[in-house]
Amino acid sequence: MGLIKRYSSEDWLTVALFFCAFAGFALSQQICVVLYIASRPVSVGFRLLMLCFCAFFFYRQIARPRSIYNGPLLWVFIAWSFVYIVRVVMYSQENVFTLHGQYTYIQMLLGMCLLPSLALMYVWDERRLKIGLYTISIGSTIGGWGYCYLYRDAIFGGGGFGRVKGGEFIGENVALNALQLGYAGSALLILVLGILFSELRGYRKWLLIFSMSAPGLFLVGFSGSRGPIIALLGCFILYVSANFRMRHLGRLTGITIVFFVLLTSGVIYAVATESVLFERWTDTYYALFEGEAGADISRLALYALAWEGFIDAPLFGNFIELRSLAMYPHNFFMDALHSTGLAGFPLFFILIMGVSVIALRLMRNFPRYSWISLLYFHFLFFGQFSGALYSSSFFWCSLGLVLGAWQSARYNLIGLGREVHTRHR
Repeated sequence: MGLIKRYSSEDWLTVALFFCAFAGFALSQQICVVLYIASRPVSVGFRLLMLCFCAFFFYRQIARPRSIYNGPLLWVFIAWSFVYIVRVVMYSQENVFTLHGQYTYIQMLLGMCLLPSLALMYVWDERRLKIGLYTISIGSTIGGWGYCYLYRDAIFGGGGFGRVKGGEFIGENVALNALQLGYAGSALLILVLGILFSELRGYRKWLLIFSMSAPGLFLVGFSGSRGPIIALLGCFILYVSANFRMRHLGRLTGITIVFFVLLTSGVIYAVATESVLFERWTDTYYALFEGEAGADISRLALYALAWEGFIDAPLFGNFIELRSLAMYPHNFFMDALHSTGLAGFPLFFILIMGVSVIALRLMRNFPRYSWISLLYFHFLFFGQFSGALYSSSFFWCSLGLVLGAWQSARYNLIGLGREVHTRHR
């Protein structure tokens, strides 16, 4: 009862929103795997639950002044959303071609992506942003260990496993998509940065860091995917570049040490378990420079097909998926160009570039909250190699969180002003 009394109803609703936006989906998928049931009924119920929590913050944004990001990118976001929703509704009528059900596109787009993103543009105070960090970290850690338990036969069973494929059986459980597992692991490693510079002290901090790092490394190695490695490396380079100043030398040294410890541990794990990760990097080299592509369709071929689809319908775009393959282009920018054409692509480009600049400024001026920016960049890097705009919920949620945190910094509601004043002394 003491714990319940210590937190207000808005605190608990913050926990619910952050949990559903960043950690709940992974746990819902594990329920489907354990119970051997179809994922759609669970995912639809999960979207409805998340929308209920979003509704509270929509109400607060409307009822309270200065409670939502109100910069120009909000209107760019709304304009882009309108164009994309119109296109998705039109595509939903062509259910003969759709990869998913007739109305599943619009359910995923609104229930998992755009509306939660708008809710996370709420102007957070320091307390609730801290609650959000701990909620995402603990929820994702539980989800990461859950994945490790489900696929323990491969992860801890002596190694030698090949590239995991969604739908195949690993032990007694069906495997999820390899990229989904890999990016769940790399996101955990990104969140380690937030905990490292959080107010947690003593053994609790290091216990949580270990609990996050271990499943993160296991899942990245187990997935055999190259994308999570590229995303982690890109985030590390961005963080160092944004904070490369003498006053942050100690912080950068600590981050560099942690990064290379994790990298070394990951290499040792991949070698010990005979992961195909190194083999896939070699295959990438030969595919790019020697012209020896494997059996899978290369990303460059998908981009070429997306460009051809855009040329066929340049003004308003072509289709959600590539018509000839019923597959999305595996690149957010090519996806936007192919699906919305010249009517929507400039809006999407302005939105992404604008949010990226804000994320870099947030990371540079207020390093305590770098984890918010790095989550956004992590899923933006992910979107250059896989994922579709209508279903990449983590990307849209992290985008909304960047804008909300930046507006909070401008209002001095999350204690960021102290860092600004210190910087100009």
